[in-house]
Amino acid sequence: MNGPSRLLNEKGFMCCLGFWAKKKRFKKKDILLKVSPYYIDGLTEEKSDGLIDNELNSPLCNDLMNINDGWHLSDDERIKAIKKLGLKTGIKFTFVE
Repeated sequence: MNGPSRLLNEKGFMCCLGFWAKKKRFKKKDILLKVSPYYIDGLTEEKSDGLIDNELNSPLCNDLMNINDGWHLSDDERIKAIKKLGLKTGIKFTFVE
């Protein structure tokens, strides 16, 4: 990992949900050091693509975070699992090296 897992950490690295937030036009200052989309000011359930449910992280969001933070997964396994889960729910994740 490249520092603590956050939407955007202090080293400038983003997790898949950080890139999702960026695509939703949230600014870096809005996602810096946030642990999940639930903590983004101004994000509503209606605009969350299913990541927030009843004012909490949804099961989808929790699954994505668990995959991202899964120390037992290789990078290739992690990317494949995130893409697969995203496609099931209508969120397309693209990874670029």
